[in-house]
Amino acid sequence: MSSPSSHSPDSVPDGEDSPKASKKRPSGKRTASSRKKRTSAKPRPSSTPSPKNPPDQRRLGGRAPGIYRGLASWIEERLAEDLPDGGALPDHIELTVRLPFVGDRRKWRRAEREFRLAFENQLDAICDQLRTDELGYRDGHAFCPWCASPICEHSIPHDPRAIFIGYNPTGVPLWRDLGSWLLDQGDDRLDRLYESRPLPLARRIDGDALTAELLPEFGESMRPLVLVGAVVAGYFMVPRPQGGEQALALSALALERRSLAGAPRYTLNIVATLPPPHHLPTLLAERVVPILSDWVANLRRELSTVQDRWIEGTSTGRRLSIGECRALVERALENGANYLEKRLRRRQGRTDHAEERSADPERPTASALSDALAASNDSIFHDRRERTIIVRGPRNRIHVFRGDGTHITSILYTGESIRDRIGQGRWIPLEPARIEALRKGLKTRRQLDPTDEDVSAGS
Repeated sequence: MSSPSSHSPDSVPDGEDSPKASKKRPSGKRTASSRKKRTSAKPRPSSTPSPKNPPDQRRLGGRAPGIYRGLASWIEERLAEDLPDGGALPDHIELTVRLPFVGDRRKWRRAEREFRLAFENQLDAICDQLRTDELGYRDGHAFCPWCASPICEHSIPHDPRAIFIGYNPTGVPLWRDLGSWLLDQGDDRLDRLYESRPLPLARRIDGDALTAELLPEFGESMRPLVLVGAVVAGYFMVPRPQGGEQALALSALALERRSLAGAPRYTLNIVATLPPPHHLPTLLAERVVPILSDWVANLRRELSTVQDRWIEGTSTGRRLSIGECRALVERALENGANYLEKRLRRRQGRTDHAEERSADPERPTASALSDALAASNDSIFHDRRERTIIVRGPRNRIHVFRGDGTHITSILYTGESIRDRIGQGRWIPLEPARIEALRKGLKTRRQLDPTDEDVSAGS
């Protein structure tokens, strides 16, 4: 007797026909009769190609490579700009595409805006997470040892006037009104905050003072981050959408994170609570408050010099110790605090001597506009760290601009320093479209004032 496994009711010995054979064909195969039936059947409209709807476009096959390459290239560039130097890009990311359909072409602009905002919001969130994973903290938040988290209810101030003054014993971040804290410190500049138009001031806080009360068992959760020091500043007057202005204070935290090989990396974390709908990176980039944007840019430059000193020492065999690096960071923070005082003095009135120095043709600032207009495309770069435009002039004159042609500063660099920045990928070639926009802005400035060579940013 045959077992059930050897002969099923549907199985037929070789050479015999089965009435079910014509109704059921093996999976994946197509019989001649079925092909004939498909041919004689009325085709579905979607399977009929038309001149207006070629198959490759209907099925995305012809367009997919271009869409993928363009989108991947743009996203990769965006992530690379937001990641700190040395940060690794992920193998892939996941995005949810929300594509609104509108029948009326007059509504396309709104639909395009909704699509772009939804897409950019996802990328912002991904960038935030990548930076947090890479640096160990979230931009705009003070790390909370109590929660052992880079972002929580304690990690930001609940008032725009508040600054970070350290940790309590269990690791909860402490926030204090800037004016009240300066009063406790006996700062004789306090009156400036309460004038009809407040004049901002800054003060440095040592890292030891910030963590003096923190118990070691709670401080462990911050590792491998080290809070080297901070600069607090305010009040900066930020416009409100409904009218008027909001006094704003900021805390700039200098943080150290060391690689597995022991190399330190120093980054600046700006912590503040802005009145809605302001967003700190946008506020700084668009120079809504010019003196605030310039102060933060100056702090970042000061801190970047410490990183450059470390790299230079490593390449020349004179590596700095961690203690020496931290001392340089503290000095950079002090210079950043003093920058506001110098800036305000310059705004109140430049001396005759300062005017003479600005007109001195030997100073790199004096030739910023002419160097930039004469520069070839391969001498114009994008600074990924500062998000500024770098123009390399003759004799290693380096000029720093914004995209609209506003001059920020000029520096004399050594050839080795320039090569290092290019070789490390900090300075990358600027896209042709942005170069043209820069030149257009520079020409406009020259037309407005043909005698003005020093186009330094105003306050």
